[in-house]
This record gives sequence, C-alpha cells and structure tokens, in this order.
Amino acid sequence: MKKRFFSLEHKVLICFILLSIVPIILTSYMVYKQVSVILKENIAESNLSTVQQIGSMMEHVVSDVNKVSLHIIYNEAVRQLLMMPSDTSHKDISQLNNEIYEQLLFHISSTEYIDSMYIEGDNGLSFTINGTGLVISINEELQKRAIEKNGGSIWVYEELETVNVQRKNVPVYSQVRLINDYLNIEPLGILRVNVKEENIAKIYEKDINGKKGSYYIIDSNQNIISSSDKKMLNSKINKSLLQGINQEEQFWYYETVMENKQFLVTYYYMQDLDWYLINLIPIEDILSEMNIIRNITVMILVISIIICIILSRLISYKFLHPLKELKNVMEDVEQEDFSARLTLKRNDEIGILAATFNKMSKRLEELLTQVYYAKIMQKEAELKALEAQINPHFLYNTLDVIYWKCRMEKAHESERLIIALSKLFRLTLNKGNEFTTLGKELDHLKSYMTIQQVKYEDDVTFSINVDDDILDCKVIKLVLQPIVENALIHGVGKRVEEGNIWVKIIKQQEDLVYIIKDDGIGIDQHIIDEILYKKENSQGYGMKNVNERIRLHFGEGYGIDFFSEEGKGVTVLVKQPFIRGDGLLNDQNVSS
Repeated sequence: MKKRFFSLEHKVLICFILLSIVPIILTSYMVYKQVSVILKENIAESNLSTVQQIGSMMEHVVSDVNKVSLHIIYNEAVRQLLMMPSDTSHKDISQLNNEIYEQLLFHISSTEYIDSMYIEGDNGLSFTINGTGLVISINEELQKRAIEKNGGSIWVYEELETVNVQRKNVPVYSQVRLINDYLNIEPLGILRVNVKEENIAKIYEKDINGKKGSYYIIDSNQNIISSSDKKMLNSKINKSLLQGINQEEQFWYYETVMENKQFLVTYYYMQDLDWYLINLIPIEDILSEMNIIRNITVMILVISIIICIILSRLISYKFLHPLKELKNVMEDVEQEDFSARLTLKRNDEIGILAATFNKMSKRLEELLTQVYYAKIMQKEAELKALEAQINPHFLYNTLDVIYWKCRMEKAHESERLIIALSKLFRLTLNKGNEFTTLGKELDHLKSYMTIQQVKYEDDVTFSINVDDDILDCKVIKLVLQPIVENALIHGVGKRVEEGNIWVKIIKQQEDLVYIIKDDGIGIDQHIIDEILYKKENSQGYGMKNVNERIRLHFGEGYGIDFFSEEGKGVTVLVKQPFIRGDGLLNDQNVSS
C-alpha cells in the first residue's frame, strides 16, 4: 500500500516549532525557579576565581620584590659600600654611589610596583633611591626582626611621611632583610624595599566596578592594611567576617552574618606574608538581580515564541523549497535528460549542492559521450585490426613465393626488397596484438625505410638514435612508420635536393618520447589541425589514427604534437607512458 506523501517542508516546520517553543517554555520555568541558587553559586565561584587570581598576582609581586632584593644583596658594588671604613674619602663613596644608583634605578624602572629602596650599613654609610620623596629609616624593632631572620625577608606595613611641603603619610609595604658578608658570615647592613599600598590596591580595584563588593587585605593581627575604602586602613576587621575561614584551605568562600546582614565572603591566604585577601559582597545585592532576570526571562519568552512561529514558516520555505527544485531536476536526469541544470544562486550548502549537481550532470553527460565515442572508435579499431590480420596473411604468403622465385633467378636487389616488405607485413600483423616492444617497432620502421631508400635512390637519409636499455619497453604498434611516411611524402620528398629524417627516442621522467624531425618544406598550422582533429580528411589519415589510438589507450595527456616553420621542416613529438615490457630485447642492434 502506497504511503501518503507528506512533504519535508511541513515536517520540518512542525518539528522546528516544537523544538523551539517547548524548550523555551520549559527552560524559562526552570531558570526562574533555580536562578537564585545558580546565581549565588556562580558569583561565588566567579569571585573565588577572581580572588585567587588577584592573590596570585600579589604573590607574584612579592616574588619579584624578593628577586630584586636578592640581586641587590649580592651586588658587588653594594657590598663594597657596606664594607668601606667610615672614614673613606667622599670621592670614593660618591663614585660607588653612582654605580649603585644606576643599578637600583634599573630595578625600580623595570618593576612597576617598587617605589623606593633604602640601604643602611653597619659602617654608618647609607644609600637611598626614592621615587616619591618618602622619609625612610630602619628602627630598632625592624633591625632586631631582620637580624633574627638572618638573611630571610620580613614584610611590614607602615605609613611613611613625605618630605614635600604638604607632608602627608603614605601607606607602604616594606620588605626588610639583612645583608651578610657571605665570606665571613657577618652582617654588613640592612636593605628595605618599599611598595606603595596604592600600587597593590590597583590590582583588585580593577575588578570592583560597583558590583564585586569590597576588598580587604588583613595582616596576622587582623589589621586592615589595604582596602578599597581607604578610611578602613589601620582599623580592625569585624571578627564575624572571619569565622568561616578554613585554615586547611588556601582559598574558599562562605556565607556569614554581620550586623543582621548576610554576606558572601571569599578569601585567599598569602602564606609567605601571613596575610589574607578578603572579598565581601552583600547577599541582597546578589538576589536583587532576580527581579531583572525574571522580567527579562518573561519578555524573552514572549518574543521568542512569536519569532519562532514566524521564522519557522519562513525558514522551512526558504531552505527546503530549493530541494523541491533539486528533486524535479533529478527526476529529469532519471529520465536520461542529462542537459537538466539547476539555476539556484546561493552561497550556502544548498548552493554548493546545486553547483555540485550541475557539475555532476555535466560530467555525466560528457562521460557518456566519451564512452559512446570510445566504443565507436574501439569497434572501428577492431574492424581495422581484423582486416590487418586477413590481408597481411595473404600478402605475406604471396611474397614468400616471390622471394624464392627471385632467389632462383638470382635477382638479389629484388630479393632484399622482398625480405624487407615481408618483414614489414609480419611486424604489422604482430599476431593481432595492439602493443609491441620498442625494438620491434624500430625493426618495422627499418624495413619500411629500406624499401623507401630504394624508391628515392638514396636521396633521403634516415637516422635513428635510441638507447639500448629502453628497447624492451611496451609501446603501441605502427606509430613511427605513419609519421615517417608523412615526413617523407609531404616534406622531404618535395625537396629538389637531398633530405634528412632524424628519429630520436628518449625516456623523459615517466614518459617515452619520440622525436621525428625532417628538413623538408614544412607545413601550415591549419593543415596540422585538419590532420589531427577533423573527422573527414584524406591527407594525414595515418597520423590522425595514431593520435587517436594513443589517446584512446592512455588519455588526453598523451598523443602527437607538431612544431613546424614553413621552409624549415617539421618536428613531431609523440608522447606515451614509459611501460617496461618483459625485458626481452630485439636481437638486432639499433644504429645511431
């Protein structure tokens, strides 16, 4: 029973509407119910990632400062300054200071966070490089802590006064470490590297933008040493904000209550400094986005349903209607109308499909034509081969009788011609095979030339040049003789004086190339075209047959090419694939 036809366009239309509207409705309902949980969790995860990145960047700053301080500690000029006697001349100290200044200035200019450096030696000498005019010193407490570390670094937070007219306090983080004489293991002085708090605050202030809450950095004593709110500096942080910190986790988040308000707290612990980076966001700020999401979701739902209904119809028609045209044209091709073509002009997959179909249909039409033409040519070749098998048999037997008659009558010249002609027919017969070896093809040509040289009374000189190692290659038979005959009759034979015909055969990469050249009267290009390509042409029929047989067996890339200049002869190039034969060479050598 034949099924009822239901077009693909209608099927896609219904499926598209269902697949578009139903998921939108279900998704909107689920989003509205779960958005508060998801939103809070996403912000928490996002904040955790952000805080982790900021903490890592701060640790990177600490690492950079540590590398700079180590470089300074092991700097030879610094060590020479700290080992100088206190009564060293000012000239020597000044010269060394200039060298130290250049090196420390390089470190400050290449590290954006470092503001200033201060070196204080036990010999009473000191060195300062200061970017913002801070009053820098090392008190006894810092000196004591640095000595206890014995070369290790300590970080402190302090507000330093400026030396300018306004005189304000600038909060800085300082790395302080002892400079030892690594030969005698004795202290030489103390290094202090200062980093402004505002430079560190810039790292997390980029992320605030009014929606990420507040940031704090607190030290081991829970003092706020950096904050997005500068008024909070040097104050204690509310302990309730720190109750959820897990000592086993370097970074995490949790919810807490402070002053009857819920907050999302995200922290990152900087182990080397014993400092915490804390991000604080009110929960109500997170949930306030619920109303916006709800309104947007409802609006998107209504608009999406309307758009889906409209677009479903348009898209199903626009993209599937061309398939109907393709179906109709394919039905024409099915009825063997290979001239059918699609006229779709599109730059999408359907356009590519249409173009591909047109190419396929055109190629199919060409192939069918070629196959039809090839079958006709094959039939003609078979008929000619059959004739060639019948006629040479009769002639060969007849010539054999004439040959023995000539021997009996001692007609030696006639005997030589009969042998050449008999051999010519025998090689032409070739047991009915279309292919022969290059050696046999050359034997066939020599027999023909033997006869022609008698005819022209040695007015024509033949020359053959070929390497012995290619004589066993497989070639199409009866290629050289028609070309030499054409050169003899239409070229050299029409000259008044003596003429020459040269035959050279070479292996060129993967091809076998015949080069047949004469110094005859030449030939016009339009005659060449008539010989090779016109169907009805009595002149050069053998040449046309050779060209068609080569192309029939090996394809359009092979065949005959003519090069001629009127009055200066003709050069014919014949190209066919180089096919190694059975390895059997002809017994006779080919002369050069």
